Amino acid sequence: MEKVLSDNRFFLFVLFFTGVVVQLCVCSNSTLGCIKEERVALLKLKKSFKVGISSWFPSWTGKDCCKWDGVSCSKNTGHVLKLNLSIQFPGGTEATSSPMVDSSVVALKHLEYLDLSGNNFQGSHIPHFLGSLKSLRYLNLSCAYFKGKIPEQLGNLSHLETLDLSNQETYFTNSDLYAENFKWVSRLVYLKHLGMNYVNLTAAVDLMQVLITLPSLLHVRLENCGIHNVHFSPSSFNSTLIPSSIQSLSLASNMLHGKIHVALPNMTQSFHSYNDTTSPFWLGNLHSLVYLNLEMNDFDDFEGGLWSLLNNACSLKSLHLSSNQFYGNVLETKNTPSRCREFGLEFLDLSGSKIYGSIPDWLAQLSNLKELHLSNNQLNGTITPFIGRLLTLEHLDLSNNKLVGSLPYSLGQLVHLRTLDVSCNFLEGVVTESHFANLSNLKKLIISANHLICQFDPNWTPPFLHLQVLNMSSCQIRSKFPEWLRNLSIIVLDLSNTSISGNFPTWQSSFIYIDLSMNQISGNLPTNFVSNLSFTLRLANNFINGSIPDSWCKLEFFLFLDVSRNELSGEVPKCWGYGNTQFSLINLSSNRLSGTIPSFSHCFLRWLHLNNNILSGELPQSLSNCTEELLDASKQYVKW
Repeated sequence: MEKVLSDNRFFLFVLFFTGVVVQLCVCSNSTLGCIKEERVALLKLKKSFKVGISSWFPSWTGKDCCKWDGVSCSKNTGHVLKLNLSIQFPGGTEATSSPMVDSSVVALKHLEYLDLSGNNFQGSHIPHFLGSLKSLRYLNLSCAYFKGKIPEQLGNLSHLETLDLSNQETYFTNSDLYAENFKWVSRLVYLKHLGMNYVNLTAAVDLMQVLITLPSLLHVRLENCGIHNVHFSPSSFNSTLIPSSIQSLSLASNMLHGKIHVALPNMTQSFHSYNDTTSPFWLGNLHSLVYLNLEMNDFDDFEGGLWSLLNNACSLKSLHLSSNQFYGNVLETKNTPSRCREFGLEFLDLSGSKIYGSIPDWLAQLSNLKELHLSNNQLNGTITPFIGRLLTLEHLDLSNNKLVGSLPYSLGQLVHLRTLDVSCNFLEGVVTESHFANLSNLKKLIISANHLICQFDPNWTPPFLHLQVLNMSSCQIRSKFPEWLRNLSIIVLDLSNTSISGNFPTWQSSFIYIDLSMNQISGNLPTNFVSNLSFTLRLANNFINGSIPDSWCKLEFFLFLDVSRNELSGEVPKCWGYGNTQFSLINLSSNRLSGTIPSFSHCFLRWLHLNNNILSGELPQSLSNCTEELLDASKQYVKW
């Protein structure tokens, strides 16, 4: 869900950035007032809806419909030109619903803009009569609970510039709304924006054959549409398979497979060496392309590697290739000189695509790169120091690979860096303050699960004062709790297995997640260090002694509390049974706790471990109300 919303935001940004949003000569406060017949039609449309809290309809009173929310009229004629009844958060109880789109809308003969996205039309079909609104230039029916065959009458909207019929995964499967062919689209000669995410286009094998004929087409989103290589078969084409005007193209989460070919072959007869099931995926002309999303397909090879694609798409700004099956070194070059005076690429994602080899030096030529995602692959070798030349870089993720060697000092020169994640590799060596010298914008630092030694001056003042996430798990700090953390804005802290020793700090924190397990921390449990915001506290496998502090009775919510395998004594706080503290998971096992188990009067527990203590008494009857808990009170002195 989270991923679909992100791409929709990009689509809206492109509409704004390119300046091709439908421009209407409208005025919501027309001096002429609205046309009576059109006001009647709008009121009939309103009557067909069950009005939700977030609908536009409460303002629909009075005779001048041009003043109603969502309605805009021509300042010259008074005719309704724009009707925007979109719902920002579709599917909720606040949305409006209707068994179908009422036919009264056809009375709005001058309508140029219609947005019904996010409403609930309860699985009805997209009505044929929408094809009679011949003046329409913008039509958005996305996420509106439509199903069935897309009516070919929409092809009559010859002035249409934007068509969005997209669904989202949370509403219907992609088979509920479908097209049998794309012939009707061929009549939309002014179409610039086409969105059909989660629409079943498996049968529409003429898809690309039609799209390349549309001279104005700029932006296409066809995610999770059941598209196969046959839709891109070159046997029926004489030129490029992607329209030369295209600026953004998303084919994510389809069934495309095989090798990605950047350029078309020189000889036409070579097209015919492939059939519909084995034909490769030809990209063709990429000169105008700004956004390309091919993630979550089944591509297994890349002709000429990534360098070949970038060399043919100098204007490309965003490239998504994650979650494919490349099984190769797509980052390798064939010593081909660059054709681009400057690479425009700002976003590159190859995560989870099974690529191997080393991180190449040529990446330093991507001087405009802001995000580089290479996680969850099989990259080996060292992190090239040339990566420090990417001075515009904001997010760098190299996690879950097989990288070796030390962390290059050049990373400290990336002044715009906000996220650095090199976790789960085989990096070694010493990490010092110099590695982060100029990272004043850093908000997330993750260097866990390596073989690093972290040596910082106790009086160090980090440049990243707004850091929110710090994970140095398994990085050997070998000192007392770092005092330099005190003035940071960290909310997620993981210093587990870092050989920290000594007592807890006394200063107040605002952590919501703390993991200090598997260290040599001693002394009493912290009071101020644990705040009312702490949802997760993991302190297992230390040398903590004393009792559980009374101040913990005032904490309202713990999602996960683990202080197992310590030397705690005293009783489990009785206040946990009747106070405001709400626990989901508690692990107090392998301590020296005594007394009885508290009676949890309001039980939210799912997991309770109290084994290997010296508790006594009976099991509280109230625990029977915790129907989802996993209770382990074994090896206790408990009277059953």
